[in-house]
Parts: sequence; structure tokens; C-alpha cells
Amino acid sequence: MTSPLLENRPLFQLNLMIWLSWYPLRYGISDIKPIFREFGFELQAISPSFSVQPHIGSRASVAGLEINSSACPDLLLKNIQKKVFLPIECKINSFGTESSNKKQAYVFLSTSGKQIASSLGLLNSDEWTSHVMYSVFDDAHIQMIETLNMLSNDLEDAKISSNTSGAIGISISTDRVYIQALPDTLDAFNTSGWIEVMNIEVGQDPTPLSLIPLDPTIEMKDSLGIETLERKLRAAIVASIGSSLDDDEFIINERDVILKAIPVWDFWYDKQAKKAILKPIRRYINKLLQEMRKSGIKTSYAGGSISISNVTSESATKIRKYMTTVAFRSGRIDWSQDGQIGFEDLSDDWIL
Repeated sequence: MTSPLLENRPLFQLNLMIWLSWYPLRYGISDIKPIFREFGFELQAISPSFSVQPHIGSRASVAGLEINSSACPDLLLKNIQKKVFLPIECKINSFGTESSNKKQAYVFLSTSGKQIASSLGLLNSDEWTSHVMYSVFDDAHIQMIETLNMLSNDLEDAKISSNTSGAIGISISTDRVYIQALPDTLDAFNTSGWIEVMNIEVGQDPTPLSLIPLDPTIEMKDSLGIETLERKLRAAIVASIGSSLDDDEFIINERDVILKAIPVWDFWYDKQAKKAILKPIRRYINKLLQEMRKSGIKTSYAGGSISISNVTSESATKIRKYMTTVAFRSGRIDWSQDGQIGFEDLSDDWIL
């Protein structure tokens, strides 16, 4: 039996790619090998937007190439020492040159390292290059490489410079995950064979492993993702509120609660996805505050902060007891779109 986390699911794939450039030991996780970070790559952004420059769009049109005006790779990694970007796009399977996915791939392949570096405000932008990687399951990465090579040739024929590219294969056994990155054009990945990057016991709680428990752009009704997010939010609320109940009044930054539940929040560039996930989260937090007000405390919200006052030793005891109850541990997030969220609408500045 395979752990539910280790399945050919897009969200698992995304989280795996993030972990390979993240810091598992900070979270007490020793069963993940962050191979990208070991080779000098760090996470720059999740779902950043690449825009096609006008001259590239014009040349593609003349050559009859169908190319999107913009596209967002799932991840963007960077290696400061080598000055190379690694846009990674996650797909369950490979695709051929007749697939509509090629319009997105043309964007990734034609967006130069210089353009990406300039958009990020990095110095010496002309020294940066980009190497596009597609992540797919099992041996589909072999076909994926062939497709990327053909798409690169299409761009070159249209007098459009193409980035180098490759593909990452993901192989899952009962409790282990292996990857193989090909070809080794970066002179960085020593993955000529399959390398074990994750070891998960069957029945292990997947909550700590989900840096992004739920992504509205992938599946808003993912029951495992919703349950995981609820667990992480409860843990974040206990850590934020429970540790402050010895004070008669205190302020909690709502953004800090979100960061405890989704540590890569600041790297997530998809504004609409974050809005979609934040509204039900705020309803959930408000619901918990309503329960806590029954103990006699007062709560208010202003400017992105939750103020809690009138805390007594008696009310603190009641709240701590409530946080250990089945009712608290089984609390569900309201994912419906109806009704008030309890707080004012989110500003774009706050989300970013």
C-alpha cells in the first residue's frame, strides 16, 4: 500500500519540487534529500509570470508558431553562483508537438535569463541564463526531452533564441520517491541514474510535508489537501494564540498565522490563487474567534491584525481546554462562496 501522499498527484509533484530546493531539516524532516539546494539552487518564486517580448511574438507569428502571450512556470529556482535560472513546469505526463501545451512551452523556452533577471531587479542581468525543466512521472521524461528539443528547433528556425532544456522523471515505490534529471547540460545534476530523494512510511502523517497543502489552480476540492490545510491552520493558531494567553491582551498578525501554515507563502506569486484560498481561511479563523469569545475574551480586527483583550486566567484556561477538544480538532473550513467572510476584503499589497 502506498502512502496517499506518494501518488501521481499534481500537488504532490509541486510540493516535491519545492522540497528539493527547500530546508527540510528546519522542520525536523530528515527523509527528504534537497538535491536542488545541494547543487546551489534556491527557490525564487512559485508560479511567476513570464511575458513574451513583442519582437518574439512577431517572429513567432510570421513563422506560424502558436505561442501564448504569457505563461507561469510552477517554480522558478536560481543559482546565484552560476547565474542560471531553473524554471520548472510540473506535468503528470509528457506531451508531443501537436499538444496545446506547446504554446506554454514556447514561452518558457524563449524567455531569456536576462529577461528574468531584469524583471527581478538583479544586477548584471545579461550574465544570467535560463535552463527549462519539465517534471513528469516515471519514464515520460525521455519523451519530454524529445518534445522540448523539437520545440527549441521550431524557435530557432523562427530566428528566436531558445534556452537549453531538460526533464525530470519521478518514480514512486511503496514508500520511496526517486528522480532522474536529464540531460546534464547544466553540469550540475549528477543524476545519470535514479536518486532517492524521499522516504515516507505508510501511514505517516503527511501534514508537515505539504508546504502548499491546497492550490486552487490545481484542485480546489482536494479532500486530502483541505484536511491538511485545516490541520496546519489549527496548529498555527494554537502556536500563535496559545503561547500568548498569559498576557491580558495581545495582538496576532494574521499574516504570521498564514506563514506558519504555508511556509512558502511569500514565494507564491499567483495573486488570484492566494485570494481564493485566503477567503475561506479568514472565515475559519473568524469561526474559531467566535468560539473563543464565549470564554469572555474580546477580539477585534484592524489593519491585518487580530487584537485579543480581556484575557483572564479563567478565560485562558477555557481557551486552552477548547483547543484540546474534538470540536476544535475536527473544525472544518467553509469553502462555500456565499456569506460574509467576517473581515474586510484582502488588499493586493497584503497578499503579495
